[in-house]
Amino acid sequence: MNIRTTVYKLQKALLMQGRKIKINQIQAYSPKAGKMITKYIVIESRELEDGRTKNETLLETYSMVDIAKLLALLYRGDDA
Repeated sequence: MNIRTTVYKLQKALLMQGRKIKINQIQAYSPKAGKMITKYIVIESRELEDGRTKNETLLETYSMVDIAKLLALLYRGDDA
């Protein structure tokens, strides 16, 4: 199983627990690496008592493995 599938399954499991986790991707050219790189931003959406939505950034990384580790911790019950 590849890492994207694992992340997707963890994200879906967290949604079933009531936690709304979004994963945004940003691509940019890195002159240092000489290629396009992808930055991932993990965001949790929470509804406030007055009905508004608050987005909290949990992680910014260049590695999908880091995202899988974070989501596994959240699923296990440890807060980020």
